[in-house]
Amino acid sequence: FDGEFGGFSDDGQRLAIFAKSNDNTRLYDRLGNEIASFDGKFGGFSDDGQQLAISSFSDGAFLTQIYDNFGNEIASSDGMFIGFSNDMQRFVTALDHFDFGHIRLYDSFGKEIANFSGAFSGFSDSGQRLVINNRLYDNFGNEIASFEGSFRDFSNDGQRFVTSSSPNSDGTTQLYDNFGKKIARFDGSFSGFSDDGQRLAIFSESSNNTRLYTHFGEEIAKFDGEFSGFSDDGQRFAIYSSKDKS
Repeated sequence: FDGEFGGFSDDGQRLAIFAKSNDNTRLYDRLGNEIASFDGKFGGFSDDGQQLAISSFSDGAFLTQIYDNFGNEIASSDGMFIGFSNDMQRFVTALDHFDFGHIRLYDSFGKEIANFSGAFSGFSDSGQRLVINNRLYDNFGNEIASFEGSFRDFSNDGQRFVTSSSPNSDGTTQLYDNFGKKIARFDGSFSGFSDDGQRLAIFSESSNNTRLYTHFGEEIAKFDGEFSGFSDDGQRFAIYSSKDKS
């Protein structure tokens, strides 16, 4: 292919190639057959691989167009594409490359639902929540709660999210439910949720230990060493430690 690889769809059936020379994106099937050509830069595939986003610039403004995986246009919206929600019911755009402080939320047909002042941090995996700056919103743009600290991540089930009050490992981590109610506060940095959302790990650099908690904030166990990751089923996890820290 001529151009830069943009990405595969998650189902592996499509891939996108972007050519800087003519600001053009081409969509191919997995056998290398060209399906469609678009003016603009590839923004990403939806999680189900059925849609893709293209952002273009014309007459001093960005435009985002949503297509199905056969190249048919579904929606056209103002702004530069940022991301799809995991349920494919919503997507967000920013004003332009240099202004991510003005965010628009659209439904899957390109109808504007809400606009926000602030930086977009992410959708929950369920697609029912999104975070702008230090505020939690539902997928209709209604503010649910504000919170302390910097947003870090949602649990995969969308029922919890965590924030951090310090960028280093000896800061604090706050755990919230999806209505913005604070459940717990931990000393240390957030290391990860289990995939089922039932567990989370907190690491303290100063004491070089990891603590395992339930999604209600109850401590289950403490380990010497740094958390490395949960297994996909959430039933196992790994801790790395070294006797020689020099």
